Amino acid sequence: KKKDCQYGTATLSVDAGDYFGEGRNCPSGEGSVTFGKYNSAGGDGATVTGGQSNAANEDASTVSGGNTNSANYWYSSVFGGNHNSANGVSSSVSGGEFNTADADKSSVYGGYVNRAEGKYSSAVGGKENVAAEEYSVVVGELETSCRDDNKFKDGKRTCAEVRKKNPDKILKFCNKKYLYNGKKIYLRDICVSTCGNC
Repeated sequence: KKKDCQYGTATLSVDAGDYFGEGRNCPSGEGSVTFGKYNSAGGDGATVTGGQSNAANEDASTVSGGNTNSANYWYSSVFGGNHNSANGVSSSVSGGEFNTADADKSSVYGGYVNRAEGKYSSAVGGKENVAAEEYSVVVGELETSCRDDNKFKDGKRTCAEVRKKNPDKILKFCNKKYLYNGKKIYLRDICVSTCGNC
């Protein structure tokens, strides 16, 4: 066992130990599981199933291998990679390096230094992308994102207001031109994420 670990009840740890026979994993949550080395499972029902220096810190969170990854909110998950973190409820990161899924239900699929900051947003591959808006998607480019222009306002109409409409009305608004920055522009080129024009 690891001396400085307060083991939870009904835990499982597969651990080769160090040269002195002391354990290197710490399953401190109730019903938590740790495999690999230097891994910790602090939430109830949390699992770390391989790799090293990984942490599943909240209830029902999981890390599946890799190095220095962390799942930091309920039901969050990280599947391999290096220095990735899932920080929102039900958020996930699948591989890559230095990626973060910060919002609830957000996801990052591989790549390098990508961030999903909007609720239900996704960043897919590439480098240094940010999916900042709710429901936004960024795919495989460098420092690009699919996001609405939040400076747009036409009376009471904003991208956020259009997003609340039913799909038929959203389509109607998106195919209409509005005066913006002195030019007539289709709303789909302003509210890019809302209109699905990524």
